[in-house]
Amino acid sequence: MIFIKNTQEIEGMRLSGKILAMAMKVVGQVIAPGVNTEMLDNLAEKFILDKGGTPIFKGQGDKSNPYPATICASINSEIVHGIPSENKIIKEGDLVKIDMGVKYQGMVTDMARTFEVGRVTAKAHRLVETTRKALDAGIKKIKAEANLNDYASTVENYAKKRGFSVVRELTGHGVGRQLHEDPAVLNIDQLKII
Repeated sequence: MIFIKNTQEIEGMRLSGKILAMAMKVVGQVIAPGVNTEMLDNLAEKFILDKGGTPIFKGQGDKSNPYPATICASINSEIVHGIPSENKIIKEGDLVKIDMGVKYQGMVTDMARTFEVGRVTAKAHRLVETTRKALDAGIKKIKAEANLNDYASTVENYAKKRGFSVVRELTGHGVGRQLHEDPAVLNIDQLKII
């Protein structure tokens, strides 16, 4: 079910997103060879708390085994949801994916970003650029009277034409009052899987 947000909730989401964007920038500025992902997690948590927000990922999931961190930190072939660790050390040439969420004034925002560490391979750089451009192309399809498959098919087709594929098992999602709200936002053409 999609929840329609009122003006106050939209403003809360805007402010939550602002804190989230600043936290991502702060984390991104310290990603470098030799840095461990636990340090990034600690930095993100302190920043979010100092701004009056709450790290929304921490404690999510199964009550007997809740997610233990503020961020997800995934390196290279890890797709998403990597748990930060002092033993997970960033190296030159890595692709580091950071995913984090913030709750502020009762409203949740969530974002992920990929960082290239120093000199990455040409293929890794092309992957990051293709992903960014596929997202941008998909976003251009979002307008009144459009449906989410207009976005999804654009993203998938853009990636495929450049020799890449999309992760079929994971989706984007809505945010607002909760971390994972409807709608699910796929990156695959849903009409081709029917």
